[in-house]
Amino acid sequence: MPFKIINTDITKVNTEVIVNAANRSLLGGGGVDGAIHNAAGYELLKECKNLGGCKTGEAKITKGYNLPAEYIIHTVGPVWQGGFSDEEDYLKKCYENSLNIFKSLKLKSIAFPLISAGIYGYPKDKAINIAVSVIKKFLESYDADIFLVIFDRNDFILNNPLFNDLDSYLIKNSVKIPVNNSGVCKIPGNYNINYSLYKKANTDKKFFIDIINNKEICDKNTAKAISIALELDVYNSENFLSECGFSLSDRSDIIFRYFTEKNFYDIFEINKFLFKYGEPLLGTTALKI
Repeated sequence: MPFKIINTDITKVNTEVIVNAANRSLLGGGGVDGAIHNAAGYELLKECKNLGGCKTGEAKITKGYNLPAEYIIHTVGPVWQGGFSDEEDYLKKCYENSLNIFKSLKLKSIAFPLISAGIYGYPKDKAINIAVSVIKKFLESYDADIFLVIFDRNDFILNNPLFNDLDSYLIKNSVKIPVNNSGVCKIPGNYNINYSLYKKANTDKKFFIDIINNKEICDKNTAKAISIALELDVYNSENFLSECGFSLSDRSDIIFRYFTEKNFYDIFEINKFLFKYGEPLLGTTALKI
C-alpha cells in the first residue's frame, strides 16, 4: 500500500511498471519521454508505432524492453494554458487512467514521473498536489507500492503557507540529545492498534501486521508513522516514541513534532514536507528503491 516520493532516475527504478510522460505521437521526445525511449531501446519505438498515438489524458501500455520495469504505461499530459482549458481534469485523468491499466493487470508496483511539469509548463506545485491526491485516493481501495519520481529536487515546489511557518518553527526549535535514533524496537502492547491502520501509516500490510504481532521490529520512522496513524497528540506521540525507545532529536523529528502539535495526521502531506527538506519519509514499502 505505501506511497513514496523518491529522488532518482525513473529509467532505473525497479518496479513492475513505470509511467512515461509521453507526447501524442508516442514516438519519443525530450525529457522523461526521451530518456525512457533511449533506455528501453528501439523495440519500444517499433511497438509504439503500432499504437496509433494517444490523446491527452489517456494512457496506453507497452513492454519495458531494456528497462528494469516489465511494462511502460504511456500517458499524455496537458500543456499548461493558464488553467483555463481543463488542464486539471486532463492531468487527473493521466494518473487515473494509468492506475486503471495497472490495476487491471493486478500488478503491485508502479512509478510515476511528475507529469506535465516539464516542457509542458504545468506549475510544479499544482502538478504535485494533483499527483498525490489521485494516488492517495487510489490507495484507499487497492494495495500497491506507488512511487512519485522526482529527478531534480529543485522541481519539488510546495506553495503552501505551512512551508514558511515550518521554516520558522525549525529555526526556533533546537535539536534535543538523542536517546536512541539508530536502533530498532518492538511496539508497546498498551496501545489499541488495529490492523486496518496500515493504510494510515503508509506501511506495507504484511510488515505492519508482523510488527503488531511482535514478529518484526521497526525503526524510528515506522514508529512515527504508527503514531500518526493513531492520531496521537504531541504529548502522547512523544510518550509512544519514548516507550519504543526513541526520542525526538533531529530535524525530521522536529518536522514530525510540528504536525503533531497541529493535530495534523495526513501522512501523505507530511511526507511531502519531509521530502522537500531531504528527510526520510514516514512508512515502509515492500520494495527497496
